[in-house]
Amino acid sequence: MKSKNALLVFVFWIGFVVILLLVDLVSLSKRGDEVLGRIFFSTGYKELGSSEICPAIISTEKANGYTKLIIGDSVCHQVFNGFQEENADYLFLGTNQAITIDGQYILAKSFIVNHENVSDIYLIVLPTSFKGDSCSELSYSYLVEPFGKMGKLDYLSEDTIKRMKDYYGSIFLKKSIIRFVDGSSINNKLFLFHNQKKHSNEISSYKALSDEARFYIIRLWEECENEGIEFHILSSPICRSLANEASIDELYGEIRNTDLEPIFEKYFLSISYYPQELFSDGIHFKQEYATKDNLKTYIYDLQKKSGELEGLLVE
Repeated sequence: MKSKNALLVFVFWIGFVVILLLVDLVSLSKRGDEVLGRIFFSTGYKELGSSEICPAIISTEKANGYTKLIIGDSVCHQVFNGFQEENADYLFLGTNQAITIDGQYILAKSFIVNHENVSDIYLIVLPTSFKGDSCSELSYSYLVEPFGKMGKLDYLSEDTIKRMKDYYGSIFLKKSIIRFVDGSSINNKLFLFHNQKKHSNEISSYKALSDEARFYIIRLWEECENEGIEFHILSSPICRSLANEASIDELYGEIRNTDLEPIFEKYFLSISYYPQELFSDGIHFKQEYATKDNLKTYIYDLQKKSGELEGLLVE
């Protein structure tokens, strides 16, 4: 009797595992993912960051004659990316803060490798963009998955790769596994939930400039210098608030009297604050203040304050 019950339990679990695998395989199809996403409340998790970031990676690989690159966060994207048609020298690849400075470095590196006569790399971001690293909350979705799928994680240092393997698990940095997780809303949601729960009790040290951000800024600056390329760090337009002003003060406090101070000189000079009523969420401009005429004004302000972005066209 006991052996019969044990067999039934064994068969039950085998059947359960088979059902889970079948559900997972179904979720990898577009229609299956849509249906199962609604059932398991995971709609929108499929290719959460990849759908936004992979096109930017592909753009860096095309030998399209651009000699100047602008990379940055979602505010940079909102302000600059709409002027691509007017510019033959500049490639605008504002993306998302969640790719971290690690991801910005990879975009710049890929652009340099795949383009001739590169003259300028511009990093245009809010001060909060310097806080994140490869193990931040959205880094798996916006850094590991898109850059891993595209085979670009090799641009990162061995120390960064080791840190990600320790944090996420080595298997989840393999390209085949990344594609498997990223290709299904259920898989992505389960992995992110599991990883969040695994690290929920960890206390991270707060820095306005993370160690990884510091490392990759210096690395990019040195590589640009060796290639005869000008590297510029400028500020995205900032909503005036006490919190944002404090972020700037904290960042300056960590950079002052360090080897980064000359690299960041134009960053602090380029800062422009705008009234809160212009912003929808304290970060991005409201649609009525993000017309081309308005965006031109923000760009002109940045050019005037920094003395940079020579030859950029907005007409």
